Amino acid sequence: MESYVICFITVNTSENAVKIATNLVQEKIAACVNFFSPLRSIYWWQGEICD
Repeated sequence: MESYVICFITVNTSENAVKIATNLVQEKIAACVNFFSPLRSIYWWQGEICD
């Protein structure tokens, strides 16, 4: 059985959020990271990281 985890965190700046998200996706710890306000996603697509 597969398991999935959803994690919500807060950070002090949007720049730090992008750094954390990019690192999580690059290291394949997360498949996709979503931001709220404004809505934004960082994810793998066809072998590269997309924003």
